[in-house]
Amino acid sequence: MNSQHPILTPLAAVIAGLILSSQLSATVLLSDSFDYMDGELVSVAGGNWSTLDSAYAQTYRVVDEQLVAEFSAIGGSTNREVGAALSSSATTGFVYTSFQFQASVAPTSSAGYIAFLTAEGSTGTRASRLTYRLSDGGLQWGITNTSSASQATWQTATAGDLDTAYLIVTRYDLSTGTSTLWIDPTDELSTSVESTNGTLINEVGGVGLRLRSSVDSGTYALDNYLVGTSWSDVVSTAAVPEPSTYALAAGFFTLGFAAWRRRRA
Repeated sequence: MNSQHPILTPLAAVIAGLILSSQLSATVLLSDSFDYMDGELVSVAGGNWSTLDSAYAQTYRVVDEQLVAEFSAIGGSTNREVGAALSSSATTGFVYTSFQFQASVAPTSSAGYIAFLTAEGSTGTRASRLTYRLSDGGLQWGITNTSSASQATWQTATAGDLDTAYLIVTRYDLSTGTSTLWIDPTDELSTSVESTNGTLINEVGGVGLRLRSSVDSGTYALDNYLVGTSWSDVVSTAAVPEPSTYALAAGFFTLGFAAWRRRRA
């Protein structure tokens, strides 16, 4: 005997579809766990990363499936930069990034910016620049849309330690130009800092990494680099539907339940 109700069964499918569609609406634009063979990044990454400066040296290396950036490897007076294109450009909404960061050698002071977003087809137009420095004996991270670390907004939580992995998460608002930074967040409501300076870019087509030649940036490793258009794209948490999805599903359920009761009356 089939005990399923003719109204509630398709209704359940509609509700499930609404929740699933809310989870699928976001887009992962880049995912790199650096699971390449050991060696210089651009050489071993199979075209995923390219140089953004003419004097590129062995600054970024893959070691044990992590990306290692080492200031002592610069060997010159030119900043070292590499970049990766996104699978598609983002022109509306938000762009989120995340990666694991672990420093083994501290910077001397401020390292300048070390990671950034780039506009489509341009290596010069940048935003959401992550910087870090040594402050009060520990590591501190900041965010800015300009090229100057002195204009960064710095997080004021307990300073980070060497040889400890931290989850770095950023968000860029394509409509306002606001950049937001989280360190080891539990969710999007966790403590964050924001930067609203700099020039607005309304299209993001890539990401970049940078070592400043004039300031000792120390040595650090990055892993699990993710870029997406939603928080759940870049932070591994259980997917939670938007409140509007719950409201719509509740409305369908109320109508369906009323119809079922009328059929039984």
